[in-house]
Amino acid sequence: MNQISKANEQGEPLRLETISLLEQLAAKAAECELPPEPALANQRQRLIENAYRVLVVGEAKRGKSTFVNALLGRDLLPTDVDVATSQVFHITPSEHEAFRLRFEDGSAQEITRDDLPRYGSQVVADTQGEPELNQVIRWIEVETPIRFLPPGVSLLDTPGLGALYASHARITERFVEMADAFIFALDSGQPVTQSELDFIARILGVTRHVFFIQTKIDQHRREHWQALQRRNEEILAARFKDRLNDTRVWPISSANLRRAADAGQDEEVLLTVSRYREMEAALQAFLFRVAGWSRIAETLVIAHDYHATTRQTLAARQAVLTQESREQQEAYQQAVAERQAQYHADWGERGRKRFELLDETRRILAINKQSFANLLQPGGELAAAQEEKISAVKTIEEANQLGAALADETLGALLARWRHVRQQTQAQCTELLVPLLEDAAAIFPPPVDERKHLTAGDLAAAELREGLWKRLTDAYREAIPLIGVGGLAAGKAALFAGAAAGALGVLAGVAGAAAIGVMAYRIIYPPQSHIKAAQHELRKQLDKALQRARRYFLEPDAVFTRYGMVEGYFHEIERAMSEQIEMIVVEKTSQARAEHQRLTAQSQLDSQQRKVAAVKLRQQLANWDELGRTITGLSRRLNQVESQTH
Repeated sequence: MNQISKANEQGEPLRLETISLLEQLAAKAAECELPPEPALANQRQRLIENAYRVLVVGEAKRGKSTFVNALLGRDLLPTDVDVATSQVFHITPSEHEAFRLRFEDGSAQEITRDDLPRYGSQVVADTQGEPELNQVIRWIEVETPIRFLPPGVSLLDTPGLGALYASHARITERFVEMADAFIFALDSGQPVTQSELDFIARILGVTRHVFFIQTKIDQHRREHWQALQRRNEEILAARFKDRLNDTRVWPISSANLRRAADAGQDEEVLLTVSRYREMEAALQAFLFRVAGWSRIAETLVIAHDYHATTRQTLAARQAVLTQESREQQEAYQQAVAERQAQYHADWGERGRKRFELLDETRRILAINKQSFANLLQPGGELAAAQEEKISAVKTIEEANQLGAALADETLGALLARWRHVRQQTQAQCTELLVPLLEDAAAIFPPPVDERKHLTAGDLAAAELREGLWKRLTDAYREAIPLIGVGGLAAGKAALFAGAAAGALGVLAGVAGAAAIGVMAYRIIYPPQSHIKAAQHELRKQLDKALQRARRYFLEPDAVFTRYGMVEGYFHEIERAMSEQIEMIVVEKTSQARAEHQRLTAQSQLDSQQRKVAAVKLRQQLANWDELGRTITGLSRRLNQVESQTH
């Protein structure tokens, strides 16, 4: 048994033991009358579901579907010399094959293996037309045996990013924020491109788990693809440094790997020349880290923070019971009462700090909103960047190439900036909440010997890690509307779940229109006028694209009768921040009041009652410390298992 198989076998018990730990924490917290941690309940559910999504992404014609077919050992997914994949294929391991369309409302329609090209191939759509459906497809589900995938891992094969079909990029973008990890396909014909680097940067806003493959090595000389492999690794390392977990690029011949499945006695030879043997262990290790230790590690960090926080509360209760003099008890209670009153004065409905936080929130939102609006203005950064490319056109062929890419490039720049603005807003608003949580943690000063267990910053970090933005986005994440070529879907879900990644349906068709317009001038205009006419047409198309984008992003619509999309988004964030502040203040004040009443009741016990209560608290602390040791033990074992995958 190899190290990866051993790690997988050890990882499953760790997952089950972590689930058990969370259940014990919840039970002991209830027994000790400690406040629950919603983030741990959420993590427990995620561990029980044990579902992980790995997106296979890359530019068009990078061999993504061919690579997945090779891994399957069967030609299930559409492939073609032209752009093939037009939908996302959601592939899960199963003993038996099954195929279905999954629609946005969650319903499904069973299909056959022969139906896959009809619903998921762009070539078939171009030649036979789009199939008529009353609903929008979320993805095409493929259940089939896959020998190497860890339990719960699904592969999502996506359309190409840089295709002439702008809808393909929107479909792929829509799933980015749902992913746990990515397999990124590069080509052996050219180094990683700027658009690919830009997309990797967007991926890193979601996860550091990216596995790079370099396809089609059988189509090039060994010295060529090896030099390109080294160059790609150098570019990735220079661009992203420590932001990527691994910048290694794995060469693969999907064609030879696919042949190996049918080769019989020649299987080993084909596996060798495909270079799959070198990649196999690394790919399995990557998938194990995604589906194994990564989520468990995240859970154990949150559990550790929660354990340390609540231990402080138990220790404070014990401190009151063990203080010898009435004066000491009263002094501690008075200190708690004063801190509680100060917290209410600072953060209550008319609190000074609350007003300051909301003012700073509005300032940040205004700056970020304006920065995105400026991008869409005539003469703005986006228009200037495209104008530079238009002015650099020297031939009709270059004009046609730019016209074909114009919509996708405009789309990509807008999506990248919109994601950046949202991520920046999220980070800045989250940071603003830290003082609120720190002040709440300071209401009950911990005993001196307990200070080593926790700082206010630890509490804030634990609360924020799964707090504000998880509550804002979780309810919407699965409801991201899929934007078709023909229109825009509505709903506030778009705001929080990042559906702006699919929102530029208005730009679909601009590429084709630009190319057609430029080609017309080849006939109508004399040779010396070709370039100027083509540039003029490109500028018209760019202007139309920006006008449509401004209307969609900035002008009111049927969803926001008072606001455009951008204005509506920031309005909702301001409202959500105000509600979140109120929720935290009410929750922490209620917890502080209940704990203060408990301490007051403890201080009024007679000596015998105090002894009995102290014994009970010592046992609770001992049980709580035992859970802490379990957390530490699981973390150590997880590190050991993870180290086996390197």
